[in-house]
Amino acid sequence: MAPTTENAIISKRDSVVWCDLSGEVVLLDISSGVYFGMKGVGWTLWQYLESPRSLQSILDHLTSEYAVERSVCQQQTLAFIDKLAQHGLIDIREQ
Repeated sequence: MAPTTENAIISKRDSVVWCDLSGEVVLLDISSGVYFGMKGVGWTLWQYLESPRSLQSILDHLTSEYAVERSVCQQQTLAFIDKLAQHGLIDIREQ
């Protein structure tokens, strides 16, 4: 359930807590018991979601942080956001 437009707003779920374990971050949804690990760009994205962000803002942020073409960034970011959504770790609100 990836966002369908760059205006979609992505936010962390309040029930998710995280912990840095020697460079890998582990997320835990305390309401469902779902664990999810990430590092690198995924961790950068998660940190950026301290407040709800539009997909456009996320893509702008990631392309400014990493040397990647926007189309590649968008494709990979959408796939990652879809995984987070499937695990119930984020909410996506279409504008």
